[in-house]
Amino acid sequence: MNALWLSMWDYPGKLPLNFMVFDTKDDLQAAYWRDPYSVPLAVIFEDSQPISQHLLYEIRTNPSYTNPPSPTELYSAPVTCRKDTSHWLGGVLSIETGGSCPANNYLHSGFLALQMIMDITKIRLDTRNTDITVPDIKLEMFPKEAFTADWMLAFRVVIPLFYGSLGPFHNLLLIF
Repeated sequence: MNALWLSMWDYPGKLPLNFMVFDTKDDLQAAYWRDPYSVPLAVIFEDSQPISQHLLYEIRTNPSYTNPPSPTELYSAPVTCRKDTSHWLGGVLSIETGGSCPANNYLHSGFLALQMIMDITKIRLDTRNTDITVPDIKLEMFPKEAFTADWMLAFRVVIPLFYGSLGPFHNLLLIF
């Protein structure tokens, strides 16, 4: 798995994966509680022989780093993935940082990268073909319709503007 990971980078050996092996889930949990920042991602194999048997695993993420969305959260409001906060972030869109869109947290947390490397490594082992590489995948969101707030937004914007700027003129008309 580490060889596959290192082959993806321009500078091999610069960003190696570091593994800690635990005998049980309880040992993993104990290590996490001792030092939460030492376990950014965890893979728990359901089968004791994942190389020779079926590859069934569970990926756990550390909420101290980033939180992928809940598996029960299937949808989010259209505005959460399309709002522009570039004026807050100095030109960086929130969609690029993964902060606002729940689905983007899968990308930015390392969850999908780890899942892809695990699966490609298993395919390489089962087929005995080391020429299989991680495919070059481009993820792009489907276009969404333009977000328009409800019609009450017009009243919240226009009425204060109307009363604020034309209020003195109305007072003048009421006097005469």
